Amino acid sequence: AGLEARLARLDRRLPHSLDAGYDRFIFGHVGGGLGRHLAAAMRGAGYDASYVGEPDAAALRAAGAACSGKECLPYQLIWGSFARFIEEEATHLDGRRALFLSAGNGFQACRANLFPLTEQISLEKLGLGDRVEVADFSLVTANVRMMPVAWTALVAVDLLNMLRFYAFADEAEPGAADALFSAFSGRLEQMLEQPRPDAGVAGNVTAAFRFCGEVEELLGEAARAFRALPRDLARAADLRDVYLCGDLYLRVDEWGNDDLQRKLARHGLRVLFEPYGAFFELLQLRQIQDGVPWRKRPEKEATLGTMHYVIHRLVKAVRAAHPWVFWNDVRAVDRESRRLVAPHPFGETIPTVGGALLTWRTQPIDGVVSVAPRGCGPALIAEAQLRREAGLPALFVYNDGDPIDEARLSGFAWRLRSRPARRTPV
Repeated sequence: AGLEARLARLDRRLPHSLDAGYDRFIFGHVGGGLGRHLAAAMRGAGYDASYVGEPDAAALRAAGAACSGKECLPYQLIWGSFARFIEEEATHLDGRRALFLSAGNGFQACRANLFPLTEQISLEKLGLGDRVEVADFSLVTANVRMMPVAWTALVAVDLLNMLRFYAFADEAEPGAADALFSAFSGRLEQMLEQPRPDAGVAGNVTAAFRFCGEVEELLGEAARAFRALPRDLARAADLRDVYLCGDLYLRVDEWGNDDLQRKLARHGLRVLFEPYGAFFELLQLRQIQDGVPWRKRPEKEATLGTMHYVIHRLVKAVRAAHPWVFWNDVRAVDRESRRLVAPHPFGETIPTVGGALLTWRTQPIDGVVSVAPRGCGPALIAEAQLRREAGLPALFVYNDGDPIDEARLSGFAWRLRSRPARRTPV
């Protein structure tokens, strides 16, 4: 019976409702600090929600107690950050039922569908298996009440990160872009924490539209502030633009990718990155494409429509001061990917390949940088396919906790600067 129970965990469905009697919600670190903002949104809706904090060397050491060493770097950092947090919080869970919201089910990052399973096994080894369950962020974005606010926050964080990463390459005062990001990210968190009592479907929709307008104003202000940052004009004249794509976790998280964005900037490469939220759009589209029951189809279409509406409004607010900002249409990314890869099995290969090809064709970028954990299956497939695309300058960076080989970055930058920039200097 014990063996049967353990094997049954492989088929266990993840929790599907925020209102299933949980006393506390704990958000892991993904999306460049997004967990902080989603926890704030949950608190605004009246839930007890916390964020585990950003990864660091201590988190990686904490992961060593539960990991075999074969796990990818994102898993180790996600689990290590949580393990560090739960060690201090375990005494507060007596008699309480908590839900850890992370990433990586079979329809998201990890094709093997092992992130939640291994996290649950590790919790059992800590003696917390009966008090803490594991879910993923889609539990929040799929909740009718939380979805519009959570999605608005997700898009806003992506856009703030876009402005920050882009500014690294020619900021005259190092750290200025980080300071602006911290200020506006903090203000967004405060806005999300403001109480939002459940007002029924109509009231919640009205409140969500109002909140989107408030975030639109915040992003407009942020865009103007980033535009006003002092620039090193001599350095700006020789920059080349690269599209940063690949792994959901590592393309945003600077500690996990060994500060890739800043290192690219120091080599004269200005980063435009694939937004974290784009994958959630793809999840919705894929459910529609794969034959969701007809009774569910209107709901899925409405969700995707809401996502596009929010993206359009918030991107427009930023583009007023930064015309270079773009957010690829998810259907176009999906179509482009099918030129080189099959739609199944589903995974990060699709947005990496489709996004790189579409952006190279439609935006004045000079090259593509794809980042991923070492040995990641979807990443290796993406590299194999993108290398076949003639004329596409691409660099593939793999992280396993070791420092990046900066000689490769330097060589790639030299390669891009040896040809005319595709973007007209501003």
